Amino acid sequence: MTMANWSTLPADLLRRVGDCLLATSDIDFYMDMRAVCHDWRTATVDPRADSAAAVDPRFRPRLWVMLDEESKADGDDARLFVSLSTGCFLRRRVPLLRDNVLVAATSDGLLVIGERKYPHAAGVLNPFTGSLLRFAAPIPSKGRVIAAVADYDPTLLFVFDIGSRSYGGEVTCADPTSECFFEEYINPLRFDLASIVSHAGHVYMADELTGEVVRSAGTGELFPDGELSLQIEAGVPPRVEGTPIWVPGSYTCLVDSASELLLVRRIPQWAQTVMEVFRVDVERKTLEPVKNIGGRALFIGERCLSVETNMFPSIDSNCIYYSTGLQPLGDAMYRHDLMDGKEEKISGVLMPNSDSYNARPFSLVQVLLTYCSVLPDVQAQLQRIHKELGWKVNSELNHFLEDMVLQRICRDDFL
Repeated sequence: MTMANWSTLPADLLRRVGDCLLATSDIDFYMDMRAVCHDWRTATVDPRADSAAAVDPRFRPRLWVMLDEESKADGDDARLFVSLSTGCFLRRRVPLLRDNVLVAATSDGLLVIGERKYPHAAGVLNPFTGSLLRFAAPIPSKGRVIAAVADYDPTLLFVFDIGSRSYGGEVTCADPTSECFFEEYINPLRFDLASIVSHAGHVYMADELTGEVVRSAGTGELFPDGELSLQIEAGVPPRVEGTPIWVPGSYTCLVDSASELLLVRRIPQWAQTVMEVFRVDVERKTLEPVKNIGGRALFIGERCLSVETNMFPSIDSNCIYYSTGLQPLGDAMYRHDLMDGKEEKISGVLMPNSDSYNARPFSLVQVLLTYCSVLPDVQAQLQRIHKELGWKVNSELNHFLEDMVLQRICRDDFL
């Protein structure tokens, strides 16, 4: 019996198979398919053909999350990824993380990185294809940030400094040719930025106090007169009767969920926490109350996730998972059922040496909530790099001085 020669499959058939994989956001299978043989690579589009492919919507790693953002050992570039839509866990190497600073991971799976060498130029990396879109602007020297990529022409990278919430919120943006990140001016007297997310190629932001949602104008220009560079996309959401607009501990966030944009507000009450969910209709510019999110669960924090629960038996559908208390980890983790409004405490704080931390292994819910709450510390990474460079320079200088002294001693002895 003659074995089939898979390498001789017609090029048009291979392209159709590849297009089907890309249409279902299976970029991991697409890259595996291209790795089969030379003929299959020739017949399909190479996502690494140019740097612009890093942000090409066809090759975006939709709904993938990189769980272990910090390497477990020096030089280790292997990372664990999970698909929130298929439940697939995948460990793959990301070599560029060895020599770059991890700034943030976007909600659609792209990684924002910065070069180790000064001035630490920014870049957007597709961890599945290896494509890298380089930016001329250096990464913002902030502590912890949330990043979002807009599919404008040219591509815009937005960075939200979460430490700026106390004074209204600061969002900066840059295109690949910008010399620095420019500020998207938001009037602090009327807008307190709480959340930022990319959705359907645009970048949306939410107000902490009112829940108002705005969309970036996408110009990337600096407005010297303080003119708003944001367009109002939705009004103030209605409130549950008897609840105030804002109380201490309230939280507002945006979630990109199953091709929909959701606004979630958590309002602490004496008896129980009130959760409000709204669907953002960007066409009609309205907010529609949502009581049932179907077979999905939302994880909210500094960054937010929408999970297909059919693929994760340990996660309950139509529920919102969150942590409370001081960030980054909170003092406890909770599950809120949208159907009856009841809450259940899942675990305590995941701080080293705590009871919850020692009760390993962690559940998937704990891992995902930790991902939502803990962001990479950019300043700490830069300080570590500068310290390493300082040690290297001092070591080389010491060796140079020692050589000079030895040469002087040898010369004196000779004379």
